[in-house]
Amino acid sequence: MRTCTIEPLTPAQLSATDLRAELAQAQRDGKPAEVYSITIWDATGTVRTPTSPQALYLPGEGRLGVDWGALATWASVTSLEASLELWLNNRDGWDDPS
Repeated sequence: MRTCTIEPLTPAQLSATDLRAELAQAQRDGKPAEVYSITIWDATGTVRTPTSPQALYLPGEGRLGVDWGALATWASVTSLEASLELWLNNRDGWDDPS
């Protein structure tokens, strides 16, 4: 089972183009948004990724977008941590309505 740690980013540190566009829209609309870098660990405690996925969490909308070098996938979420665990370990359960 993989695990992850998250580190808050400033909006300027967000490099994922599609997440930046969503963040800009949320800021224009005055909606809260949180930006994170994700470090993925395997069961032995080894870092699994040379590049870190990035996430945009929109708590007011209950939405989470995760981008890992391609277009972001989105899900309806109730908690950031539980949703990231689902994204890591159960992609079939990840709600991506796009």
